[in-house]
Amino acid sequence: MSYFLIILIVFVALSPLISAMPSRRQRKIADLRQAAAMSGLYVKLRDIPRGERLGERAAFYGRKRLREHKAAVHEVLLYREDDCWSTALGRWPEARLNKLTALPEGVSMLEETAAGIGVFWGEEGETADVLVLNTVLKGLLEGEDLSP
Repeated sequence: MSYFLIILIVFVALSPLISAMPSRRQRKIADLRQAAAMSGLYVKLRDIPRGERLGERAAFYGRKRLREHKAAVHEVLLYREDDCWSTALGRWPEARLNKLTALPEGVSMLEETAAGIGVFWGEEGETADVLVLNTVLKGLLEGEDLSP
């Protein structure tokens, strides 16, 4: 009986520590965000600006525009529906739209402003997807003519 009481007391003492440990999903998100920071992206939780999820918060993976990058002529907001990109605000040349096919699943919107460019992503993927996000966003910032 005394062994049972000792085990019960140890379990009661350890249960708050065990419940405070991050879940598998939380560890995965932390890994994705750390990979983003290491590759030069920033991550913010932002309100979704459009669609049926309007006002919900989602992860926004972005890249700041550097001085040597050309400034965006107009703000652009694109959204993905059935693997097809549509414009909600502004216009983009077809050549730039074609570069978005490399973005991973779960990317629902892209926003470009004078400050930079970024995507709303559901964070369903691997760290390799973060590297793809970085490559695409960096390529778009360093890319050719931004005029529509």
